[in-house]
Amino acid sequence: MLKSPIRWQGGKSRLREDIMRRFPPHIVYAEVFGGGGWVLFGKERSKVEVYSDINAELVNFFRVIQEQWEDLAQRFEWALYARDEFERIMKRRDQERDPVMRAYDFYYRIYSHFGGKYNDSDDWGYTRSKPAYDMSKVKEKFKVAHERLIGVYIENRSFEEVIPRYDSPDSFFYCDPPYLGLSGYLYKFDENHHRKLRELLGGIKGKFLLSINDHPLIREWYAPFVIDSVETHYSIAKQTKGRQPVKELLISNYIPSVRQAGETSS
Repeated sequence: MLKSPIRWQGGKSRLREDIMRRFPPHIVYAEVFGGGGWVLFGKERSKVEVYSDINAELVNFFRVIQEQWEDLAQRFEWALYARDEFERIMKRRDQERDPVMRAYDFYYRIYSHFGGKYNDSDDWGYTRSKPAYDMSKVKEKFKVAHERLIGVYIENRSFEEVIPRYDSPDSFFYCDPPYLGLSGYLYKFDENHHRKLRELLGGIKGKFLLSINDHPLIREWYAPFVIDSVETHYSIAKQTKGRQPVKELLISNYIPSVRQAGETSS
């Protein structure tokens, strides 16, 4: 199973197998809150595939991987994991740059910010327990990601735009929005946004699968749909030691085959 070329807050690297085995038959697959694309990179190809995210830097990175991955990889051949380079990148973050330079800066920041969280702070990260991240070894990672992204529509759109745009009886939307009641996201996504998403999903012609934190309001809003729960860990880092498992809800407007087989809980 392919990995995403980036780590990302809220990424579904640990949960994606549970998610994908609930997928229904479809022709159009749309990942509405694309993030790191862990589910897209892990799934089998669909006839039509859409990756969308509201974060313009994230979308630019994947477009460069899709169209100019070799140019991007070349910029990392002599790149060093160093505070000086990180500070240079942070100083030019609001300047006009070509797409490849933007993608370089974006990727460098992801692996340089303290705790692995992409943000606007100047908190360069380091550890005393392992070597610095080797920036020169990204070529194969980018190549594999490029090959998987061939033919994928990459959109920089909000969920309000992308769902109606790609809705049809043969469409399937995987939605992984920011969790209700949790902070720390780059873009505001409050209760009103969640209500709007619920309204849109309730009226589509196609099918949807929503992954979201277990919250009383979520259970109330989506009570008419199929609700299953699975255990996971919320973390940006690889280490899970000391983190208690939490419940995540997987909500759909169809009955997944795994539920028919009695493999789920609610």
